Amino acid sequence: MSIAGGIFMLFFKSVSKGKTEIIERIPGIEPSGAETIKLLGFKKVSELKKQDAEELYYSLCSTNKSVEDKTILYQLRCAIYYATVKTPDPKKLHWWYWKDSDANETLISDEELFQIYGNQKNGKGM
Repeated sequence: MSIAGGIFMLFFKSVSKGKTEIIERIPGIEPSGAETIKLLGFKKVSELKKQDAEELYYSLCSTNKSVEDKTILYQLRCAIYYATVKTPDPKKLHWWYWKDSDANETLISDEELFQIYGNQKNGKGM
């Protein structure tokens, strides 16, 4: 095999491997988001397929008895998209793509979250 052929085969193998199963390597997810995903019990990316980001976020708030930073919700949405879609759109592989389009359109307002989960912010900004 020629050198060029060998280089092509290395490139082809790396591209054909597909998406990573390592949560810390999900594009667009910060280390703190990856840690949260693992704390929620997920060990592999494929386990996130077709999960409900809002349900996981509210469960996290309930477990911690505090309102978690909304970026966690956006990172969950991004991670679930990455896990579920066969060929993800690169522009959607940033957590900020998954932000609520308007703060007034969230499923549950911050005020309602405070009433449900308490007035703590768990040391994080909202």
